[in-house]
Amino acid sequence: MSIRRRSFMLRADPRPPLLNLGTLPRNVLRAARPGLHENRVQYDPRRGGGVSIHGRMRTEGFPFIDSPSIDVMASPQRCWDAMTTVIGGRLERSGARAVAAVLGCDDRVARGPHQAAGSTLAGFHVARSDPPVRWRLEGAHRFSQYSLEFLVEDLRDGRSRVHAESRARFSGWYGTMYRALVIGSHGHRVVVRRMLEGIKRHAETTARTSPAS
Repeated sequence: MSIRRRSFMLRADPRPPLLNLGTLPRNVLRAARPGLHENRVQYDPRRGGGVSIHGRMRTEGFPFIDSPSIDVMASPQRCWDAMTTVIGGRLERSGARAVAAVLGCDDRVARGPHQAAGSTLAGFHVARSDPPVRWRLEGAHRFSQYSLEFLVEDLRDGRSRVHAESRARFSGWYGTMYRALVIGSHGHRVVVRRMLEGIKRHAETTARTSPAS
């Protein structure tokens, strides 16, 4: 019995291959987001502040998400200290670093003082710092570019109001799904509300247990 050998020809698949964003180098991902990274600052311990390198994001024009606020029985300076301590501390934890690694965040580890422009935290870098009024965090990962800006409003008589404004842009189908998961489920709102409540507790506790500032 004879055995016939068949020859197979390799044909090009007309369908484009699926793109796994997790395998792309960071510089390629940045290049795919034109106009987002300009004049970024990075914390330099020798100078005690930020130095210019490539890539600060411009998120001011990104779509508005929400801006919850909370009233605090403490001065703006107390709120500022509580804000940078509480939020900075949470974004230094191992859980935050793990999430930042899974999402492929540009910033994954903490470097520099929390309140200094150019310092980094898990998922964010400090894009702007104007004590005791404004603390702006920005970040980017595989599905989104975003900012979280804290504003401290002086209500006088030892009272303040802390605002947390979120903005973000979600790209492509995966970005749409991520938005539905994080924003549509109200998970983002819950996380930010807990941040504000933590700031309030810390600031009011400090105001009660130490001299006023």
